[in-house]
Amino acid sequence: MFKDFAVLKRLIIALSISILPFSAPSSAATIGVTLANSDTFLKLLRRGLEEEAANAEDLTLQIEVSNKDSSHQMEAVEGFIEQEVDAIIAVLVDSDEGSKVSSLAEEAGIPLVYVNNSPINAKELPDGQTFVSADDETGGKLQAEEVCRLLKGRGNVGLMMGELTSPAARRRSDAVAAVLKTDACRDMKIVERQSANGARDQGTSVMGEWLDGDEKLDAVIANNDDMALGAVRIMTLRGIAMDDVVIAGIDATPAALNSMKAGELDVTVHQNAEGQGAAAVKAAMDLIAGSDVPPRIDIDSELITPTNLDAHMN
Repeated sequence: MFKDFAVLKRLIIALSISILPFSAPSSAATIGVTLANSDTFLKLLRRGLEEEAANAEDLTLQIEVSNKDSSHQMEAVEGFIEQEVDAIIAVLVDSDEGSKVSSLAEEAGIPLVYVNNSPINAKELPDGQTFVSADDETGGKLQAEEVCRLLKGRGNVGLMMGELTSPAARRRSDAVAAVLKTDACRDMKIVERQSANGARDQGTSVMGEWLDGDEKLDAVIANNDDMALGAVRIMTLRGIAMDDVVIAGIDATPAALNSMKAGELDVTVHQNAEGQGAAAVKAAMDLIAGSDVPPRIDIDSELITPTNLDAHMN
């Protein structure tokens, strides 16, 4: 009797196990993120990354900021590969390092998403890699055309550039120069041209040097808002009326929009940093899942002036 009961008990346990719901293996993913620095634009881009990751299920971001140190960034990439993360998102310090980063990720079989600063080989990325960005030529073109319109095609311009190693800065600067060569803007001339490395304090220093020079500037066109706001700062400190000079930036950062609201900044271009961050996470997740992703994902740019400012203030 006891023996029969033991057999029956084992049979009941086996049947109970067989009808338990099936537990699928964990789909948790880790994405290693390496950011070039923590300037205003990349802080917004990081917010987009983190918000999109928070909306995803079982997704962890491991974020490293390289503080403009390319060797530190390469160490971060190598560390992600050693940890066998599921994907890597990179805002490059130096676009020349792109080929090395791409090769390391390809050899490890890890999907790679570049954001904002393109690698030199952006048009020839391996399978499993993509580049997310707004079009920098469009940004430079939009700001320069609006400055030309405001000055009625005539005046002296100071062109404040970002880091000279940045393809984005070069494309924006080249686009500005191309606009000023058109018939509508042929009486505008770039009389000052200098890098302020995308930084607000350096924008202040460069603008101070220009103000001390012999050339009178009718406009300052900067590759980003931080440099433009640096120019605004020194002009304000020196008591220069902001109505006397047209100031243009790119990025539509909150500080830039507030400056425009105050009647200081005249032009900026929304390149949707948060949208770029969100799109990078989506692309990385698609690559992890084995879905097809195009080699380039473009984020739309939009000109912002006082006339449409209120729509962007929030």
